[in-house]
Amino acid sequence: MYWTVQKQVVTAIKQEHSVEPKVINSQNSDFKLQPFTLPLTDPWPSWGQVMMIPDSVGDIPGSVSSSMIGNIRNGSTCNGVNGSTDHSVNRNITVIEEPVKKWQNVDGNNTLELMYSDPKRWSYLFESYVLLTMMQVHHRPQELLNSLHERYEEWLVKKNKFSLPAPVVVAVEGNIGSGKTTLLNHFRQHPDVEVLEEPVDKWKNVGGKNLLELFYTDCQRWSYLFESYAVLSLMKIHKKPHVTPVKMIERSVYSGYFCFEHNLCKSGMMSKVEHSVHNEWFNWITKQQQPHLDLIIYLKTSPETCMERIKARNRSEEKTIPMELLNALHERHEEWLIQGKFPVPAPVMVVDGNRDLEEMITFYKKNDQYILGMKQWPQLHTLQQPVC
Repeated sequence: MYWTVQKQVVTAIKQEHSVEPKVINSQNSDFKLQPFTLPLTDPWPSWGQVMMIPDSVGDIPGSVSSSMIGNIRNGSTCNGVNGSTDHSVNRNITVIEEPVKKWQNVDGNNTLELMYSDPKRWSYLFESYVLLTMMQVHHRPQELLNSLHERYEEWLVKKNKFSLPAPVVVAVEGNIGSGKTTLLNHFRQHPDVEVLEEPVDKWKNVGGKNLLELFYTDCQRWSYLFESYAVLSLMKIHKKPHVTPVKMIERSVYSGYFCFEHNLCKSGMMSKVEHSVHNEWFNWITKQQQPHLDLIIYLKTSPETCMERIKARNRSEEKTIPMELLNALHERHEEWLIQGKFPVPAPVMVVDGNRDLEEMITFYKKNDQYILGMKQWPQLHTLQQPVC
C-alpha cells in the first residue's frame, strides 16, 4: 500500500512513570512478528498492549496480517509473539486496524478512491489525513505526559510554594498589509520582548520551491498544501521556548484557520473534502498542543490602505493579490475578532491601523505596557472600536 505507516507494528507500554513505544519494521512481504520481550506481569498496566497491524502487509490484501488480527482478537494462537502458543498471551492485547472506513468517508468523500484515481492531485491530502488518523490512535501517551507535567507543576507550587514564571504571549493579527511588520519592528528593540515573525522564508523555500508564490498563483490547486504547512510552521512558533517576559508572534494558528482557511473554503478555492480534513487536523493539533495566547492585538486596517502598502513594498509573491481578497480577509477578521463568530482564545485589543507611520510609533511608545499585556486595557474584553 502507498502509505508509510504500513509494515509497522507499534507496541506502547505504560510503565510507572514513562511511556516507551517500540517499533518493529518488516522488510519483506513474508511478514511475521519477530520474537521480542514484553512484560506480561499480573496485574497488567491499565493500557495493556497496543498493537497496530496494517490491513494488508506487503501489498497483498488478505495476507498474514488479516489472519493475525483475527487470531489476536479472538484469543487464538498468535505465532511469533514470544514464539508462544499460549492463548493467555493475547488476553491483554488490543488490536487497532487501519481506519479505512474513515478514509472512505470524509464528509461524504472517499479520499482513498480519490487518491487511487488521481494520485498526483490527491496524494498529499490523503497522506496527511492518514497521518492524522494514525496520530489519533497514539494520543494517549501524550495525554499521560501532559497529566504528569501538570501534577509536577502543582506539586512545585502547592507543596513547595515555588512560583513558576508566567511569560506573556501576544499575537499580532490583521490583514495583509495591515501594519504588523511596523509594530513588530518597534517592539523588537524592547529588552523584555522576543519577536517571532511569520516564517515567510520557509514558505518561500520548500524543497527549492516558492510555496507562497505557488499559492498566490493558483490558490485552488495549492491551498490545502499551503495551509497545512502554515499550521505546522506556526505551531512551531507557538511552542518555541523563550526566556524573555514577553513573546510577540506575527499571526497565530487561530487566524490561519478562522480567517485564511475559512476564506479559502468560502470562496471555493479549497474543496469541501480538503476543508474537512484540514478542520480535523486543526481541531486535533490545537487540542493536543494547546497553543496559548494571553493577548491579541488586532490591527484594524481598511482594505484600501492595505492595498496601498502592498504596492509600496512591492514583494514579488504579492503582486497578484486582488482587492477582492483583501476585502474578504477583512470580513473574516471582523467576524472572528469583533463579531465573535469563531472562538477567540484571548482578550482582544483593537488598534486603528490606518494611521501613518509616525502616529503609529507614537501610540506604541505611549501604550507599550498595554500592548505587551503587562497592563490591561480598559474594557479589553468588550472593546468594539479602535483604541487610537
